[in-house]
Amino acid sequence: MKNPLVLGIDIGTEGVRVVIVDATGCVMEDVCQEISHADIPDLPPGYLEQNPQDWWYAVVLCLRQALSGLHKHGYAPDEIVAIAVDSKSGIIVLLDEENQPLHPALMHDDRRAQAEAEEVNIKGAALCKKLGYRFDASFSLPKILWLARHEPDTWKKTRCIAHAVDYIVGKLTNVFGSTDQNNALKTGFDLLDFSWPAFIESILGIKKHLLPWVVRSGETIYHVSKECAEETGLAETTRIVAGTTSPRANQIASGARRIGDWNAQLGTPIVIRGLTKDLLIDPLGRFYCHLHPQGYWMPSGASNVSARVLGERFPDLKKGDFSRSALALAPTSLFVYPLSGKGERFPFNYPEAESFVDGQARNQQELYIAHLEGLAFIERLIYGVLNSLGAEIRERIYTTGDGAENPEWMQIRADVLGMECARVENANAAMGSAIVAASRTLFNSIEEASAKMIRLDRVISPRARMVLQYADSYPSFLDACRRHGYVTTQDYRPSGII
Repeated sequence: MKNPLVLGIDIGTEGVRVVIVDATGCVMEDVCQEISHADIPDLPPGYLEQNPQDWWYAVVLCLRQALSGLHKHGYAPDEIVAIAVDSKSGIIVLLDEENQPLHPALMHDDRRAQAEAEEVNIKGAALCKKLGYRFDASFSLPKILWLARHEPDTWKKTRCIAHAVDYIVGKLTNVFGSTDQNNALKTGFDLLDFSWPAFIESILGIKKHLLPWVVRSGETIYHVSKECAEETGLAETTRIVAGTTSPRANQIASGARRIGDWNAQLGTPIVIRGLTKDLLIDPLGRFYCHLHPQGYWMPSGASNVSARVLGERFPDLKKGDFSRSALALAPTSLFVYPLSGKGERFPFNYPEAESFVDGQARNQQELYIAHLEGLAFIERLIYGVLNSLGAEIRERIYTTGDGAENPEWMQIRADVLGMECARVENANAAMGSAIVAASRTLFNSIEEASAKMIRLDRVISPRARMVLQYADSYPSFLDACRRHGYVTTQDYRPSGII
């Protein structure tokens, strides 16, 4: 084998992405395919479903195209050592005795199980307290309970409960019934005891034998089946390893790999994810933790501010040198909390929060920079909250999402945070899954695989003079938040900020 390869599959809500990379992170193939008829139409409000067969159809097309391209480079399918799959968490599929879907998949943002979520929070209160989160209607366990109660005929035929990742892994291996610890979290898996808690069967009535067995991300499940090899062109020698959720795959691909490393995904919404030695529990429920396969913890929280705000309020942003000339106006004397809607959840939980602009901008450029400053101040506040709860924050923030392509935002962030802001190549979920595939096959761990396969694209350093100026103005931003009733002096003392 001249150059062992790994393959990552990302199952998105609108399409599938497959990447094939080598042990150095060099991308050999990168293929995408839309999912036809992605969402089932004419459903009641709050219902979102897809047909799992459509995911597999898109996967097969991607694999065939990727393998065809690989052949042109002189590689054979048996040089792919391992494959890992990711998808959104919270997606549920019920399978029958023949491993066929009994019902369309309930998607991650399906909201029908509101009542069941509240019931699970009451009956699973001990688990919620232990792991530091509450069940939401988007979580898998409430949806399973809903199906058991509202689709009894379907439920009676159910042999196995699967997540989206599990279904694709089953199609690849012809072995159904496994999952990974990240997808299992929203189904109620106890990450500390690494077992299914008793209340799921004894109180909720969901039989334990219907739940998948849980394997840590990167561990081998099985090999490609003969049937899959014939359908896709993959080699039967290729291992299928336990994958993860797409947010965790994105985090792995971001470059954040050590305890104290953090990834800021500057999209819609802005999401902060990191690595901590110990389980981090927030008494206000602003974030929750996934379990890293190496035993670390992966806190994750989302703010309601987003990159979308810039496009909404500055539609001419990309015209001319608007943004480049605006950077010279920093720092401004304005304080902005740039929400596009009502309500905030992280760094504080305040359903009544609304966007504000304190001060009068002289022109659009200054207002634009003030929005970037506001976004950076919010990010600094988030790290302050995490630090006050025991998280280590290293000197570099790994950045992904649309905002990572905005050099002005990256520079303002570096100045406000007083830290480097880094961007890596190929920071996408499929790449993260490829790293997971390599973590226990080509390497000894995800940390080692990430160190070898991630390539830095750009690092923005803070400007010393600007760091000092923003350090002086940051307390005034907190004061503005207090005046608007968003935070209290007790909640955010200066000792609780970085």
